[in-house]
Amino acid sequence: MKKVFSTIFALCVATTLLTAQDKAIIKPWKTGASLSLTGTSTNLSPYWNAGGTSNIAVNGLVALKAEYNVNKNNWLTTLDLGYGVSKLGRWNEKKSGSWFKNDDRIILVSNYNRQLKERLFLTGTVDFRTQFMPGYTPSKNAAGIVNGRNLVSNLLAPAYLVGGIGLTYKNEAGNFIATLSPIAAKVTFVYDDSLVNVVIPSDAGTIQRGAFGVERGQNIRSQFGANLAIGYSKNLRENVAFKTKANLFMDYKTPTLIDVNWETMLTAKITKNIGVSLATNLIYDDDMKFKILNEETGIATGTLGARTQFSYVFGAGINYIITNTKN
Repeated sequence: MKKVFSTIFALCVATTLLTAQDKAIIKPWKTGASLSLTGTSTNLSPYWNAGGTSNIAVNGLVALKAEYNVNKNNWLTTLDLGYGVSKLGRWNEKKSGSWFKNDDRIILVSNYNRQLKERLFLTGTVDFRTQFMPGYTPSKNAAGIVNGRNLVSNLLAPAYLVGGIGLTYKNEAGNFIATLSPIAAKVTFVYDDSLVNVVIPSDAGTIQRGAFGVERGQNIRSQFGANLAIGYSKNLRENVAFKTKANLFMDYKTPTLIDVNWETMLTAKITKNIGVSLATNLIYDDDMKFKILNEETGIATGTLGARTQFSYVFGAGINYIITNTKN
């Protein structure tokens, strides 16, 4: 009898241990965060014969991620927050230039994927983008001398919300993802009256619009079309990583005008928490009109038009990565 009870007890313990192991394997939630702070500084003494100007720049980036995986369901949400400032002159000089921002972004992306086949998924996606602080461009007089600044953007002015339903393809390695959403909507928000009431002529010269394509006096513009999102990442070397993603939106009313937002990031680790990074961003949106400048003088010509926008941020600094997995 003792042997029977001993055997039953052993089986119960073994079953409990195996069940606990199975439960430990099932970890649907994975979260992570990446924090980075980079900076550059050039300091020239008042008696620097070669000339030049002291300058300083500081940039911060916070990237948060939460991913849920159960059976054929995947839900991935990311939040990227970036802000940076720069200044000509020493940081403590009273007569030096003002601080200007060189990076400002809030990007929230959430994707739900339902696996249909091994590499094919049904996808619902939401992409929201705006910025933290007001943005300005310098204004110049007829002689080309800066005499002020013009407000060109602000928090929720603009803000872009893109949502769509479509199909996603992932390659075997999982580092290439393409999502085509033939049913997609793009909503532009401009909640700043000083920008909404700016009159910007259209290319046809007959329709008057406020900033960012929103009708004058209105705060919201809606578009219906298709969206293509492509992402790729690769470890070039042991401590060097590259990733890029591009979003292309086409309004069915104007299929020849495609909005483009293309971002790349190259990072290299020097030590565990110190590294260098290069981030680029290319944007083209026909609804973003600019005052065309004379190439020689830099003075506005009086005409308006859409232009390709490009920025890059290069820096060295501190990087800290946090990962967490929950049952």
